[in-house]
Amino acid sequence: MGFYNNQKKIENSILTTPEYEILHQKAFTHTKKNIDEFVFEVSSHSISKQRINHFPINIAAITNISKDHLDFHKTILNYRNTKFKLFTQHLKDDGVAILNDNINGIAILKKKLKQKKIKIITYGARKSNVHCFKKNNKFYIKIFNKNFFLKLFDYNKFELDNLSCAVGCCISIGIKNKEIINSIAKINKPRGRLQEIGKLKDGSKVIIDYAHTPDALKNILFATKINNIKPNLLFGCGGNRDKSKRKTMGLIANKFAAKVYVTDDNPRNENPFKIRQSILSKCSKAVEIPDRSIAIQKAINELNNGEILIIAGKGHEEKQIIKNKIVNFNDAKIARFYLNRRNKL
Repeated sequence: MGFYNNQKKIENSILTTPEYEILHQKAFTHTKKNIDEFVFEVSSHSISKQRINHFPINIAAITNISKDHLDFHKTILNYRNTKFKLFTQHLKDDGVAILNDNINGIAILKKKLKQKKIKIITYGARKSNVHCFKKNNKFYIKIFNKNFFLKLFDYNKFELDNLSCAVGCCISIGIKNKEIINSIAKINKPRGRLQEIGKLKDGSKVIIDYAHTPDALKNILFATKINNIKPNLLFGCGGNRDKSKRKTMGLIANKFAAKVYVTDDNPRNENPFKIRQSILSKCSKAVEIPDRSIAIQKAINELNNGEILIIAGKGHEEKQIIKNKIVNFNDAKIARFYLNRRNKL
């Protein structure tokens, strides 16, 4: 989403993990200004392409491993092994590893790290060191067997897991439990992640989310299912990326969404019709609308009686890539426009 300093955006970033020389220069600039922590996201591509080589990582955290980037890594095993290299090859020997206990194969990584005597903080499961949970409609967090009440509203399981991961990182840099708990209540959800855009007069609402993998799509549909009522879904799949996930996402949409609108995401240099057809082959209930703006308009116009519409895949993005053209496109702005127009009727 870009480079930030004290929550203020400094500039955009094209890549999840910047190129080797940019990453090193950014970190050097920060340390020169006596800024204690330099936090960045490490993509599996950046590990494979050696962008984080010779970078002293003190704390490494992993949130999940799902079916993603298989156009690059070919198999889920290669993808997992690449992600694990963050801990086995790049984390300092006196560093701290923050691990999600729910990841398939995490025991293998734990064993390797214990052999290197690297400190481990786990999260995500009841047995973990850090665990967020809901009881009697109230949220709590366990930090090393001590339970704390959290002032949270509308958090779902994967958000609680992400929060637990962040708490593990805070513990690693020496922040006290009381400071952590007090800060959690002030956290705003990131733009484009389960972001509520607006409501109609009948109580229907529109949410945008960055979900663009099978696992993420399933999570978002589960999270927005209320009183056994499934949400509506609008989505597509990106071109020149993992083709194998398209049918899987179609299956998930068909099973866990009420109404489905299949449209274009970032088709890039692929034929957008073929991308849509791949999704539709496993999603018989879907309506096909190539133009994403028209699809959003139709999906909002067909909302009624408190339904929820999820617009998935692009989240915070402000561009759409079609062949070699990059055009301005923002799901949130377009959704707000059609919500406002319908509310005025």
